[in-house]
Amino acid sequence: IVIKPNKEKLDSIPALNEIEESIYKSRNIDEIEEEDKNIKVSGKITEAYGDRILYEMCPNCNKRVEYVDDAFICDFCGEEIQQPNYLMIIPCNIEDDTGSVWITFFRKLAEELVGMTTDEANEVIMKTADEGSLAEKVEDLIGSRITVIADASFDDYNEEIRLIAKKIVGRE
Repeated sequence: IVIKPNKEKLDSIPALNEIEESIYKSRNIDEIEEEDKNIKVSGKITEAYGDRILYEMCPNCNKRVEYVDDAFICDFCGEEIQQPNYLMIIPCNIEDDTGSVWITFFRKLAEELVGMTTDEANEVIMKTADEGSLAEKVEDLIGSRITVIADASFDDYNEEIRLIAKKIVGRE
């Protein structure tokens, strides 16, 4: 049975943007705190690194593998890996009127950002035999504006807050 709601009930339903704002709090970059989760951040991409965007990973444990003596070796599993999995990672710096912050795009979000799949990127790199062959494509992102949903964390090595992208919600 479907019951048609009355006008009072309909008027009490919050608008979609109100629901989104209650879930994804908008933050200026200078307001980001290290434990912020599901924050909405907008800014202009000022730096994007594409010298190396694919990383070889162990298909068993998903840890990074090393290429040693013409073979991929997983230090964690202690095995030689015939065919590694590939992980696409694209770090960018975004800024707004209040500051700048590093944000990292992993896997599907990195693919969405550059407009190509990990397999397509791997094909280009294999054909050119140059890990940096996609650097220009990644650098083309510089100057574009982006809005993301992200989680913040403190990077102990660089002693700064960084963002991990969870969703791209707008791009110009």
